[in-house]
Amino acid sequence: MTDLESRLRDTLSHASELAPRAPHGLPGRIAAGSRRRGRRTRALVMGVAAAALAVPIALTSTGGTGGDRTGAVVEDDFYTGMMSDNPPVGDVQVLDNPSEKRSMLLWFARRPEGELVLCEITRSRGGGGSGTCDRPVGDDDATMMGETGGRPEPDAVMYYGTVKEPAARIKAVTEDGPDVDGRLHRPAGAPRAIWTVTVPATADVASFEFFDSAGARFAVAPNIYRDHRPPRGERAGDPVPMPGGLTAELVRDPAKTLLWTLAGRDVGSHVVDGDHLMTDLGGGRMPVELVERAPGWFGIADRRTVRVDLVFADGSTASAATRPDPWQLGIRLFAGTHERTGDIYLEGFEVVGYDAAGREIWRDPHPAEKPPSWSGGRP
Repeated sequence: MTDLESRLRDTLSHASELAPRAPHGLPGRIAAGSRRRGRRTRALVMGVAAAALAVPIALTSTGGTGGDRTGAVVEDDFYTGMMSDNPPVGDVQVLDNPSEKRSMLLWFARRPEGELVLCEITRSRGGGGSGTCDRPVGDDDATMMGETGGRPEPDAVMYYGTVKEPAARIKAVTEDGPDVDGRLHRPAGAPRAIWTVTVPATADVASFEFFDSAGARFAVAPNIYRDHRPPRGERAGDPVPMPGGLTAELVRDPAKTLLWTLAGRDVGSHVVDGDHLMTDLGGGRMPVELVERAPGWFGIADRRTVRVDLVFADGSTASAATRPDPWQLGIRLFAGTHERTGDIYLEGFEVVGYDAAGREIWRDPHPAEKPPSWSGGRP
């Protein structure tokens, strides 16, 4: 199971009443890439989606060194399927997701009965992505619609939502530090503006305030996720200290989960319950589950594995010895560090396992990720 698949399962296991429902008349979609098998595995939530159709989509791109720009693209995959089933009202906004360091899309659409909803597609570091189109906008002057954070906690989180005119400024109000100014995006033809604010993941954001061009506050939107963070699970086994300052421990969260922590923060996880451990979303057996959070890389491997190598695109290698797990899960734990400064998923790499005799017993290739055609060349 890839890091993406592990995180998807972890996210689904913590779903609450605040989680997006399946889109009206269309299931929510999750697409996860299984790179080792060289194919894409699609998991569809609450139903079976219609086949994707290729249609031209107008996009407004924000981020990088340039300003807003518009272009036409044709997607023939998961992304186009989502948009063809939920035609955009106005241009589609392309944003940089700071949590995944990947592009994401937001756009307005209408349900058959006319209700306005905000749709999104996010891409995940390591391949795959997810989409939903069932977030009613409502009639409030300003609404918070979502955030890019998740479990394990990223370094930065972007909150986002919609706002009516005459919005000229938006800021996040924090309880434990200075307020943080956000950004307003106005896709051409869209019925409302889209707002975004990026803060450290540890920031305690209470609400979002909106001001007109004269500086008068005209709307406040509460942080709807603030009081709904799932509690940390109960420990189900002794923690194991690992290289690089990492700790591995088994918790019930609510499913039994192998959790990695660094300096008190969750940085990786593997769902243990059922048949999830060391399997991909298609049910296939995997020799390794890798989490890479530079400069650290860590995870679990087949019980025969005594050494794991991380082989980079230029042929250089980082190695980590494995150790048995104390919880009798039938796996080996490993952790190491590397000196790469770039995104190894964009560069491509391989993970290779060796047995006690030094023989290679498995190899898990990760070809270099390519940006989608709608992102303007950004990841």
